Amino acid sequence: MEQLLQQWGIEAIASVGDELTYDPQWHQLMSGTVQPGELVRVRYVGYRQGDKLLYRAKVSPVN
Repeated sequence: MEQLLQQWGIEAIASVGDELTYDPQWHQLMSGTVQPGELVRVRYVGYRQGDKLLYRAKVSPVN
């Protein structure tokens, strides 16, 4: 499946468990509140095709 996604130019925004800075353009906050630039943890993978967002990564605050 990963090879097929690569052929279509689709890539994951981040992997589950990754900690990164919150960007509301690419991430959907599942609970709590955070400001852009604050640290969040990826709960569900998001996908993009080049600069086009297909599905936001679902994230939650890092406590």
